[in-house]
Amino acid sequence: MVSMQKKSGGKLARFSQPTATTEDLKETLSETEGTSNDDVSVIKQIPLTEITCDDKNRIQTKLDPKDPSKIDKEDPYYENKMDFLEGLKELADSIKSIGVEEPIKIYRHGEGYKIAYGERRFMGSILAGKKTIPAILEKSRPKNLREIQAMENLQRSDVLAWERIQAIKDMIDERAQNVKGFKLTKAEDLMPLLHKTRSHCFQYYTLLNAPDDVDQAMKEGKLTSLRRASKVTAIKDPELRKKVLEEIPSESLTDKEFVKAVNNLVTQPAKKKKGKGAGRKRTKIALGTTTDTFVVRKLMSNLSKKHIEDVDWENLDSVQKAWNVFLKDLIAEK
Repeated sequence: MVSMQKKSGGKLARFSQPTATTEDLKETLSETEGTSNDDVSVIKQIPLTEITCDDKNRIQTKLDPKDPSKIDKEDPYYENKMDFLEGLKELADSIKSIGVEEPIKIYRHGEGYKIAYGERRFMGSILAGKKTIPAILEKSRPKNLREIQAMENLQRSDVLAWERIQAIKDMIDERAQNVKGFKLTKAEDLMPLLHKTRSHCFQYYTLLNAPDDVDQAMKEGKLTSLRRASKVTAIKDPELRKKVLEEIPSESLTDKEFVKAVNNLVTQPAKKKKGKGAGRKRTKIALGTTTDTFVVRKLMSNLSKKHIEDVDWENLDSVQKAWNVFLKDLIAEK
């Protein structure tokens, strides 16, 4: 079974309030608000039975709106869905007490409505036994629907790695359709889209271009967190990646334990040279190799703080590049 990474104390980090909207999300959503009389958004109480969820949003951990509490124990994402349900029950208690403080956003779809954002509040209202929910009503599908959903999902800790990557891919495809000449060629291109740091965007960009085996492992729930997926993606040898994916029981380990297990598996002891040249005088010092980026970061931070900025410590290529610069500058100081 798949298990979400839990934080200290063994409890998942969640938003306990009915909304998960941030300033960045509000800014993104404002782009869909119309300015003409025909496009002005209105807030109404809409029957829950007339609203449906978006099938492409949160594919792996989506619950059944007809009965969110009913989860098949044979479901490969059973534990993830149970964690999500636990958070929804907390939200439902809040909704019973104070209601839905911020409306969800919906748009016309057939005879009913489809959710643009606010699926969690919708599910929480069902669990709370509500009949209606306050909703901002749009007459048509927002042009930047995938961007709206990605912005909301990236704020949450209970969204799986593959769900995050798919949300970003959908957003990129949508942006390419809406903005003439739009291209994504480097990690920095994600920064104005995701409103994330360069380090986070580098991590997402790496996973957007992850090897097929890593992408499949994320899809199957074997790599549920970005940290795990990034760690395996950094392994360039396909056979070694395969060995890691087959031999390390990721579902029973925390992220920290998983990274340590990968380091132990891929790190090979240095072989002693034999025969010819064994007695030659050494002319240089070998600094060795490691896949443990904590060791590299510790060494660099103790000697120079400037070299550890803007480094993606989950990506070995990024760390190697920073180390090369650090070592070159250190030698030049002698």
